[in-house]
Amino acid sequence: MRPEGGRLSEDDERRIVELFAERKSLYDAPAVQRLAGASLERLEEAIKDGHAEPVVDAAVLRFRWEDVAHLALERWTPRQIAGALQRSGFAHALPPLNHVRAITIELPEYQIRLLRFLAEEQRAKDGAPRTASDILEYELAAIASECASEMEARLPGFTLAAHFPK
Repeated sequence: MRPEGGRLSEDDERRIVELFAERKSLYDAPAVQRLAGASLERLEEAIKDGHAEPVVDAAVLRFRWEDVAHLALERWTPRQIAGALQRSGFAHALPPLNHVRAITIELPEYQIRLLRFLAEEQRAKDGAPRTASDILEYELAAIASECASEMEARLPGFTLAAHFPK
């Protein structure tokens, strides 16, 4: 159950810490479901779509940390993950360019209202807390993928940060 006000539950925060700060190289399907909050159907869909690639380990299907983290990013935003890790004393679990910082951005009123509207729509769709920052971050991530090689020349490590956790 998610607490009111957009804060993650203690259980969500514990799972984030376990997944991102106490990484294992491989996870079985029940661990993927628990840690990423992914249903069995979603896990099967991720396999079918090539977003998760199971590995046979001792006759058990297991999943690489990167695939589990990718599924977790469908449930929690990078901002939520970074915040949970920071509050738990594990900010170092993320690469430096994936740390979240607060800045001031000035936008026209209609764009601010658009971001809030999109956050409400996403919140209703996901059943998860979303903010204008999350929407802006999602849109900038798409742009980052398009110009990763140019940015890498200006900011070493940009490509790794843009494609985290893959």
